[in-house]
Amino acid sequence: MIGSRPGLEERYDADEYLVLDDDVRIVRVGPSLEARFGPFTGHVLWERLPGAQELYGPCFDEARRTGRSTELAVFYGAQLERLRATPGFEGLTVRVTSIRDLDVRTVETLAASLRAMESELAARASGPPGSPALSSPRALP
Repeated sequence: MIGSRPGLEERYDADEYLVLDDDVRIVRVGPSLEARFGPFTGHVLWERLPGAQELYGPCFDEARRTGRSTELAVFYGAQLERLRATPGFEGLTVRVTSIRDLDVRTVETLAASLRAMESELAARASGPPGSPALSSPRALP
C-alpha cells in the first residue's frame, strides 16, 4: 500500500478486497466487502457494477499486462475511493480504500467536500512520472 500524505482523511481496512479471476469473475471477497459483493461470488464483476468496465477495466488490464500494481481513484457511492489492483497467484486482488466521504449535511459542507476531492484527484493526476495512480472524477451509474 502506498503511504498516505499528511492530512489525507483515509481509512484502510485490510479486509476490504475482492479477488478476480482472468474473466473478472469474483472468486473471493474480504469480510468488509462481504455484504456488498459476497452474494456475487462466482459472477462477473461487470454484471454487479454495470458501467464499471469502462472505468475499472483499463486499470485491471494494465495490472495484468505489466504484472505490477496499479491504482485508480474514483468517486462512487458518495465516496472518493482508491482501488489498487495487484496481480497474484489467485488472480487479481483489488483492494478498496475509502479516501474521503462526501459530506452532504449543508451546501457549505458539500462544497468543502467537493473541493477536497478535487484537490486530491488533482494531486494524484499530477503525481511524479511513472506513478501508477490514475484518477477519474466520474461517478458510475
